[in-house]
Amino acid sequence: MGRQAILASCSLAQWALDLEGNLVRIKQSIHEAKAKGATLRTGPELEMMLDLLTDESCRDILLDIGMPVQHRGFRYICRVTAYNGKLILIRPKTWMKNIGNYQESRWFTPWGPTCPTSHVEEYCLPQCIAAVQGSEKVPIGDALISTQDLCLRTLTCDETLMFKTPTHSAMCVGDIDIFTASAAEHFELGGYDSLISSLQEKSEERKGTILYSNQHGCDGDRLYYDGGATSISNGEVIAQGPRFSLHDVDVIIATVNIDRGWTYRPKRHHQQQQRSEGKFLYPRVEVACNLTRKVQNSFRSAPRYVPSKCERSLPVEGEIGVGPACYLWHYLRRSGCSGFLVPLSGGIDSCSTALVVYTMCTFAFNLLRTDKQVALDIQRITGIKDWLPKSPQEFSNRILHTVYMSVSQCSTPETQSRAQRLAEQLNAHHLSMSIDSVYQAARDLLPQHTGYTPHFRGSLADDVALQNLQARSRSTTAYYFAHTLPTARHQPSTSPTPAPTCGGLVVLSSVNVEECRRGNQTKHDCSSADLSPISSLSETQVRKFVKWSRHHYSLPILDAFLDATPRAELRPSCFAPRDEKETGMTHDQLFTLARLRSQERLGPLAMFEALVVEWQGQLGARETAELVKRFWISYANNRHKMSAVTPAVHAAFCGAGDGLDRRPILYPQFEGTRVFKQIEKRVLELERSSREAGGNAVDECGNAIAVAV
Repeated sequence: MGRQAILASCSLAQWALDLEGNLVRIKQSIHEAKAKGATLRTGPELEMMLDLLTDESCRDILLDIGMPVQHRGFRYICRVTAYNGKLILIRPKTWMKNIGNYQESRWFTPWGPTCPTSHVEEYCLPQCIAAVQGSEKVPIGDALISTQDLCLRTLTCDETLMFKTPTHSAMCVGDIDIFTASAAEHFELGGYDSLISSLQEKSEERKGTILYSNQHGCDGDRLYYDGGATSISNGEVIAQGPRFSLHDVDVIIATVNIDRGWTYRPKRHHQQQQRSEGKFLYPRVEVACNLTRKVQNSFRSAPRYVPSKCERSLPVEGEIGVGPACYLWHYLRRSGCSGFLVPLSGGIDSCSTALVVYTMCTFAFNLLRTDKQVALDIQRITGIKDWLPKSPQEFSNRILHTVYMSVSQCSTPETQSRAQRLAEQLNAHHLSMSIDSVYQAARDLLPQHTGYTPHFRGSLADDVALQNLQARSRSTTAYYFAHTLPTARHQPSTSPTPAPTCGGLVVLSSVNVEECRRGNQTKHDCSSADLSPISSLSETQVRKFVKWSRHHYSLPILDAFLDATPRAELRPSCFAPRDEKETGMTHDQLFTLARLRSQERLGPLAMFEALVVEWQGQLGARETAELVKRFWISYANNRHKMSAVTPAVHAAFCGAGDGLDRRPILYPQFEGTRVFKQIEKRVLELERSSREAGGNAVDECGNAIAVAV
């Protein structure tokens, strides 16, 4: 005879301040878990209790709910355990996450003293809850929960990954069978695989079961939570939910053999010694329920979990598009808008933005036959009842709007043709227009009122002013069409379908992270929009996504974008340089410089010293110094643009907005400063050392450094 437990971990598409909708989704996950025979349900990091205690349909299952709790003047992130309308334990989070997008210490406090022992107090319940509870107090603190047949511990995912700290050493002493690892982990390229691998290591080390639950979708911020609820037993993944989901609720059920872990634990003699000495003993809160059932032949190995074809086949290049695409879906269906507008320039960045929307259309179409909610969302967004698209291309035509805005003096037929052909292959609703009249009307205002006429290649101020005027005219035109296109497309005289009852179109910008960091974009041009799906991605990552889309969606037009020479087309074509010549550095060099500044936190001198070694054999010391100086001068001049940058969908840690990269918006001029003089001094030292060593300078470690003399 043996014991098996049916356990449920959930991913919910919660939305900040949507109290009614959030409660509906929490209850739905509980009902689905009960219907599948689960005895324990765990959810994401922050949920809410509300009327779960009084709802009869939420009984006969142990609930692990995440919610904020205020105790003695401090706010805590807590796991609240309840059973049959009674609160069992409030367990506050003991460690705050303050890296990247997480700022938990700004709002919450970690629980307990710094000593490695537990700390439990009594929490005074509000009168409305005390009346339901039948008591005025409930335990709050770091404790274990003992049912009549096993022991479990409710944690957040961050705490689960910190098992090796002294505070969590008690986990291997307490014979804990189940750990809940609730999270609010957002999407980041490669992050999920690393997380699951770490949880598998912890499960293997402790010989127990870890239930990972996570938020998914867009909760109103710039982050996409990628779900992926997972059950791991003794180091093996036994159940796993979808990462990129358009559902509101995903409930993952796992049948766990509890006794498999027990066969290993008695071998840990050193842990038994700790227990006998009373070290790290945690208090336990008892609850009168059973989570397991006895079955015959329970020691047979459970069938190995096999991931779905989609999970196995999606590479990182695919994640680049699918993650932001799922974010756009949740944003669109909750924003009240009726589609997207993408200004196409004929370059690879705007091409990739349109591809993200097309990926979203494909994702939604593949689910609409099996998911009633997706079908209802499509009908509400398009404003057409009893209509569903017959292909992703048909849905794309309703959702994706593209526009190419040319200025005859600067735009080229090549970029116009690429934009047109891309829109045709994506079946987007495309407009190709000239904005000469708008541009000329604004340009003529200056000579009318001052008598001065600016010219390209006149003064630098003239050149920049005319480029910015052209770029900002495109932005204004894009927003004008975004508000009016849904109505214009569905006039009774031109379309048999009624106009959508929703609002206008969400305008998407197309600027990559290197352009943001260096400031190689115009403030308030088409880089300023409602959302930017690619602003946290590098040029290299964008190109990888486009290459993946070329084969995944069979779009031969993408070859033309991959082979095209990048140009801004803001100057007359007869003397407009390519982007790399204009910036004075390649995209790879720019990515390296930006990475060292934002992630490594290096200043000009430290950056030069790092690159003179990293680029040895490619560039000499003086060339490296000139690149570093050029980058920092441009960065200082353009950093103010990041204060008004478009909100970017987070996909990688190297985002350039103020949320991740908190830097001043006003920098001193670096030209002729002490730090630049120190770089020049270092170059002279390397050159002198090179002459003395016969062509190779030597760094502090004795490594040869190529120096151009």
